Amino acid sequence: MQGKREFNIEQKWGFLAKADYGKNQADHFYKNISGWTDQYKKYASSGLTGSVKNYFGELESTLNKGKQDINKIYEAAEEVENDYAEKCGNVAFEMELYTDRINALLSVLHRGPVLNAFVAPDFAARLEKAKKELLEKEILALIANPDKLENLDIANRDVTAYISLISDKYRGQDLFGPPPIISNVERDLLIKCFEHQYPEKEKIMTAFLKPISKGGDHDNEVQCIKYLAYSSPEPYNNVFFKYLPKVNISEHHQSGTQYFSVGIFGGKNIYIDIGRVIYLDSSGNPAPTDPANKGGYATFFHEIGHAIDRLMGLPSPALDDAITIDVKNALRADIESRYLPPLSSQDQADIDAILDSLMAKAPLLQSTGDAARDAFANQVRTDTINHFENVVLKGGSNSTASDVYGGVTDNKIHGTWAHYPDSKGKSYWVEKGHKPSSEFFADAFSYHMTGYADSLKSIEDNLPKARKAFVDMIDAGQ
Repeated sequence: MQGKREFNIEQKWGFLAKADYGKNQADHFYKNISGWTDQYKKYASSGLTGSVKNYFGELESTLNKGKQDINKIYEAAEEVENDYAEKCGNVAFEMELYTDRINALLSVLHRGPVLNAFVAPDFAARLEKAKKELLEKEILALIANPDKLENLDIANRDVTAYISLISDKYRGQDLFGPPPIISNVERDLLIKCFEHQYPEKEKIMTAFLKPISKGGDHDNEVQCIKYLAYSSPEPYNNVFFKYLPKVNISEHHQSGTQYFSVGIFGGKNIYIDIGRVIYLDSSGNPAPTDPANKGGYATFFHEIGHAIDRLMGLPSPALDDAITIDVKNALRADIESRYLPPLSSQDQADIDAILDSLMAKAPLLQSTGDAARDAFANQVRTDTINHFENVVLKGGSNSTASDVYGGVTDNKIHGTWAHYPDSKGKSYWVEKGHKPSSEFFADAFSYHMTGYADSLKSIEDNLPKARKAFVDMIDAGQ
């Protein structure tokens, strides 16, 4: 047996601190596990069935046992601390004994079966599945009893889970068809949750929509606009609300063309007709009675996109350059495919000439002095134009590619959609000086806000470099 030994103050406080750490860790885990247990009880009592319910039952039992174990750990740590405080001057082996006991307690805390339950491979997946099942049941109950939505208490609910569930379910779907069509209850529930979670964004949106909200004649349109804005993905949601306070709705019963303009004092103003923002046909004309056509609120967010691109410092030379490169690359590939390989230097010269003749402000294809060669080149040029107009750029989902191809070529090539000359014959692109980047930005921004996946896919396929330049601009503008 060793003799008595005195410990200095640093040794005493060092050991007491370690014992106290054990108590604090035990207390921390106990509180966390208590919270998890309460949450599981809530889920388990919400009508969950099958393997998920069984899993919750098993886990609740494990957690309850874990709480009891941690209580014992906490009491033991406290006992060691008190015992050592009384006997800190005794023989050396006692200090070593207490140290071993504390280390053992911490080992149980960090590597015991209770914590293993939290790091099981399927823990996160089962939890998310259970939460989603519970939320879906609650939403179905609200759809069956829509009057309960107004008084629904969401203060203690996981509102972000509601927002994610509804956004993910309907992302990319038209508000009005084809199925699945979001119910008004789901739409209004998402709005209620979002405005609870982001009160500052609610204030911004309420101020912006004030001209439309007056009188209550357009309550449904207001809710649809809110839903689309609130359910938009990042970083577009962030950019939208960052710049929206500087955008004004100057007219919401605009006759004729809906548009954006910069006011005499620099204000960013949009002129829209709230009665005509719901549907557009494949040519971009109003079709308010045809729910099969997409375009819901695309024009509304398109004009806001124009305002935002100005606030971000556009039009962008980098985006215009990317668009021109994309268009030239696509046209060159199509033209080259009509010549038999290997391409001769004469073929390459003709391909260059055909491509140049398709650009804005370029003259028609010039004669080489060889009638057969000229005839073939002109036929290739015609076939390329027809292929893009009737195949590549055809249809409403290709409207952005169609429009900006028209911008690069001054409408020598376009598909279903184009900005045509005005009543005086002035070109939208050449005489009026509009930039393809401006229309591209407004369209792409609108598609991200409204969730039109087919239109976004068209941009990715037909304008890949422009898409990257656009994303870079959005990232920089947050």
